[in-house]
Amino acid sequence: MPETYQLVLENEEMLRSNEYEKKKKKKKTKKKKKKKKKKKKKKKKKKKKKKTNCKNYRRIILDDIDSKFLTVDI
Repeated sequence: MPETYQLVLENEEMLRSNEYEKKKKKKKTKKKKKKKKKKKKKKKKKKKKKKTNCKNYRRIILDDIDSKFLTVDI
């Protein structure tokens, strides 16, 4: 009887030591950190300037000015 009891105790000790070692190993291993993905910055679209036909625009203004002066009686 005592021998079997001793065997059981030894077996329990072995199991405990195995658990202890497993825990120790777990503590040593570190979890790898996940790298955060960088968000891509959206490029702002440049607004296209409306092309005005400058020559025509100037001509219209000049015509208006001329017409004003022409209508004035001296």
